[in-house]
Amino acid sequence: RGAPEGRRLALMAAAAAGSGGRKPGSPRDSESEVWARRVRELVGAEPANRLCFECGQRGVTYVDITLGSFVCTGCSGALRGLNPPHRVKSISMTTFTESEVQFLQSRGNQVCRKIWLGSFDSRTSLLPDSQDPQKLKEFLQEKYEKKRWYVTPEQGKGLTPLATQSSTPEVKTLLGDSGPVAAAAVKPAQVGTPARNSRLDG
Repeated sequence: RGAPEGRRLALMAAAAAGSGGRKPGSPRDSESEVWARRVRELVGAEPANRLCFECGQRGVTYVDITLGSFVCTGCSGALRGLNPPHRVKSISMTTFTESEVQFLQSRGNQVCRKIWLGSFDSRTSLLPDSQDPQKLKEFLQEKYEKKRWYVTPEQGKGLTPLATQSSTPEVKTLLGDSGPVAAAAVKPAQVGTPARNSRLDG
């Protein structure tokens, strides 16, 4: 009787050793893999997520957990050097929590652009070259430390970038034609006001 029981235990031990002692159905492993796969899917789901949010080059490899954006390797290093530093994670080399994935799903590069580049005008300003570390650093400092083109998420949801540009005072110095555009947008309301007053007087 002892021999068959001993053989059964030996076979079980060999099977465990053959699988490396790892439990393939481990909840932690499967859950982390699900979230990692979800992050990779987010890159392909939106065209804007395939291009680095900072320099625009194709091939994102990191996520900026601070903002919820997708960036390239070069820009990820520059973001770590900001004050305060941004928290970045490799898309393929790290694991993600459920809350991090949900945050990325709610943001992404398109939403981040409306917030952090809400008053940015590509006609007068250019994205930095990721190969020029100094220009990249200066651009990121203007963008995040000085919040030069920042608008609140609430404003970003309801406004297109051009509408935001015409309503932001500091951008009028950047855009030579924003003054007349803003004036033209206000003109109909100004013309209508005296007409209403005259009817009330009459």
